[in-house]
Amino acid sequence: MFQKAQIFTRISYVDAKWIYVEQKIERKGKIIAACIVKNTIKKGRETIPTSEIMKALQIENVPTFKYDLIKTYELENIHMTDKLVDNWDN
Repeated sequence: MFQKAQIFTRISYVDAKWIYVEQKIERKGKIIAACIVKNTIKKGRETIPTSEIMKALQIENVPTFKYDLIKTYELENIHMTDKLVDNWDN
């Protein structure tokens, strides 16, 4: 706890609604944690298009190729959600 570490973040994929961000935490050159975060931005109930978000952040080169890691993430997320729902009462 309270050891120095570095966090690295990159946008890995963007579609009309979602922004996928990869993050890793390194300490002493070793990766100690990694994740993918799926984000959307809302104003009230309205979803703000990612094109507007990227423009506001002045990000021009937005990755729009859904590579295998993102496809795997989406598939696994569906399976995990199904299992959570199916096992909720157990």
